[in-house]
Amino acid sequence: MSSIPPVSEVCDALLFAVIPAFGVTSLVAVLIPTILGRRAEFVAAAIAFVVGVAAANFFRGCFVLRFESDSPLSPFDLMRGLWSVITGQSLVFGGTDSDPILAPRAGRYWIPWAGLIAIGGGLLLRLPRLPTAMSSVVRICIAAIAARMIVPADLASGSPWLAWPVGLLIFSIWSLAERRSVRVPHEVTSAAAGLASLGAAAVLLHAHSARLTDVATLIAFASFGISVVACWKRIDAAGAVPAIAVGLPGVLVSGYHETFSEVPALAFVLPALAPLATALLAIFPDRCLCGWRRWFFTALLVGLPTLAAVVLASRAETLDFGHSGEQF
Repeated sequence: MSSIPPVSEVCDALLFAVIPAFGVTSLVAVLIPTILGRRAEFVAAAIAFVVGVAAANFFRGCFVLRFESDSPLSPFDLMRGLWSVITGQSLVFGGTDSDPILAPRAGRYWIPWAGLIAIGGGLLLRLPRLPTAMSSVVRICIAAIAARMIVPADLASGSPWLAWPVGLLIFSIWSLAERRSVRVPHEVTSAAAGLASLGAAAVLLHAHSARLTDVATLIAFASFGISVVACWKRIDAAGAVPAIAVGLPGVLVSGYHETFSEVPALAFVLPALAPLATALLAIFPDRCLCGWRRWFFTALLVGLPTLAAVVLASRAETLDFGHSGEQF
């Protein structure tokens, strides 16, 4: 038994998860406003995040994007699947009456689709002259739909109320990033979500889910890439936040439901709530938010609950890299 990952696994994670997620996201976020001009910077973060996560997923394969492994997913079947997962009505996709093919309700399956819906809605909300009240209503609806998609069906049937706090969390993280503030800029919110996602990856690693650990890692380093470019090129980092707001609680809810470990529920909750701590920066004196101090206090506010979650997970479960267990 070993609690230290083999060098080969660390290198694989760096080469095929961390570097593609961070590097591709950063590169695309720089290229879009450079090629298309400053008018395109409001979509740069959104597109860069999607492309970066997709590039890393190409190598790691942590997102499954088909209903059936041996057949492609058609747009029509996807629409029927979305209707099924949102409304809770089972729709037959093929097969026979005694052996139907149904849309999966595993929450982790729908995380990328819910994230794309959130990003698309976020870009539409950036259209000029859209009333603030209308923006809030649309954001609430999208958060509710995303929550319905990412909460696993088995968990939702036993706790039907769970989609409400998950939706509220998605809406809160998203809305916090949309608040334009000189004291709490968008790149701070993106970096905070990345730090929380990195903590989520550590919790999921202790819960013995390699696939969900990869998902959280992709979200974390794609978020860091957006934050770095936002500081450098001053792009609007908030464009990527809707997907992050969906992905972070989504992967933690799936981890809590699908893993078999002694990791307590609080360890899954704390990283999901951690990005909201950036709201406390608004009450800090101006001298505490100058230069590097802003980043220090962001790391402190977000890092403390995230670190607490990792400590809880590490005390409940030890890491064992001496054998290859099930990876789901």
